[in-house]
Amino acid sequence: MRLTLSRVNEQVRDDEGYDIAGGASGLAEADGAAGAQRAGGTGETSAAETSGEGESTLRQAAMWLAIAAGGFVLAEAVATVLVVAGQAAAGKRGQPIDAYSPRTEILGLIGIWAGFLVAVAVASRRFGTGRVAHDMGLRFRRVDILVGPLMGAVGQYILNPLVYLPFVGHVHDLSKRLSAPARHLTSGFPGADLTILAVLVVGVVPVVEELFFRGLLFASLLRLGERLGPRLGPLAAIVVGGVLFGLAHVEGLQLAGLAAFGILLCAVAYKTRRIGTTILAHATYNLLAVLAIARTTGHLAR
Repeated sequence: MRLTLSRVNEQVRDDEGYDIAGGASGLAEADGAAGAQRAGGTGETSAAETSGEGESTLRQAAMWLAIAAGGFVLAEAVATVLVVAGQAAAGKRGQPIDAYSPRTEILGLIGIWAGFLVAVAVASRRFGTGRVAHDMGLRFRRVDILVGPLMGAVGQYILNPLVYLPFVGHVHDLSKRLSAPARHLTSGFPGADLTILAVLVVGVVPVVEELFFRGLLFASLLRLGERLGPRLGPLAAIVVGGVLFGLAHVEGLQLAGLAAFGILLCAVAYKTRRIGTTILAHATYNLLAVLAIARTTGHLAR
């Protein structure tokens, strides 16, 4: 028994009575055939075998979660090394993090991506099929072209304002403080250089982060949460996965909005059984943020 996002969702949704037609992966079908062979070709498995398979996938889910944690630590370590090296090369060693140049921060992003991708690859190779796209649910359908950007726009224009509505009037310069991290990152990329940043933030970040947070982390949480029941388990996995997504960005005031958007992405991944939709939603969310910052700083007019 191997763990994949589609396999996890197939098991959970079957318990809840959802339509899983077409949702089962080729791996799930292979598992069914293997089970039939173990039962002597009758297509039935004993309760003991079923229980053993369940315990096996739970252990694999726990390993995926451990690998995700290790990948996050590795990502932070590699990012730190690259940032320190970049600052030293620029003759700016010892400067506070707020004084880092955007180019140095991109070195940090590359370190983060490296750690995340290593974790995804290790989990797939050791406790999956070895096919990353299959194991992490990296699939697209035509409907994603419409649903993905719609979810990204909902996150940026509806969810965020609702999340921060209670903060209005209580936090000074709320809008300015919320946009501070993105504004700092884009400030060093005037003109054509901003295009480079946009490509990274819109084209690379969503793919890498969705592979890690939804394909690896959320899938493991969803499988581990099955012991909480067919309804509470998925709900807990969606909430915990979203909150961890927000915490991973290490942004104080922005935590609430990022966690809320993370919860939305986990819910979409659970519903669709793939991360193609969430990649496009994530890309749209980031694109709208970049465009908003570029517009307010005058970059779009250059």
